[in-house]
Amino acid sequence: MALVGVLAPSAAAAHAPPLPLPAAAGEPLISEGVGIEGPLINNVSLPTLK
Repeated sequence: MALVGVLAPSAAAAHAPPLPLPAAAGEPLISEGVGIEGPLINNVSLPTLK
């Protein structure tokens, strides 16, 4: 969850000046990053909690 919070503002800031194309191109990249990192975060956090 923390990584998502860090990535989202940086991506929004990077894509802020040119709105139309980067916004459309950035959404799939962000969703893919969250989908890939989500399971990794869960796999890492579960053993550490135990």
